[in-house]
Amino acid sequence: MEPIKSISTLFASGCVGGFIKAIIFWICGIAGLTARYQVNIQPDMSIEWLLPQVVYGGLWGMIFLLPFLNKGSITIGLLGALIPAAVQLLIVLPFIENQGLMGQTLGTYAPLFFLGAWLLWGLTTMIWFRLAK
Repeated sequence: MEPIKSISTLFASGCVGGFIKAIIFWICGIAGLTARYQVNIQPDMSIEWLLPQVVYGGLWGMIFLLPFLNKGSITIGLLGALIPAAVQLLIVLPFIENQGLMGQTLGTYAPLFFLGAWLLWGLTTMIWFRLAK
């Protein structure tokens, strides 16, 4: 695949992954799944919340341009998802959003919800990328 097409396909695939991740995260909130596990997360479905999820998903899709992550397999998608998950859990939540290391102030199981969401993103991104090739 030529470079420009590969970059745009990865961005679009990451956007789809970000959209699916956001929708599932929102559904978990309204269905009471997050409350059941005492995770204090229930995003409002609004354009102000959804758009950054989609755009960040697209930008994170660019990590699959790295030589060791550009195989296009589902396994690589899941492994690649560990990078944005680690950034969110170890940098964004504790230092930018002041939610404690790995978001512990959001609940004991919050890190698992974030990790699961990012794994879903990686899976969706790679499936979409493979379909778009």
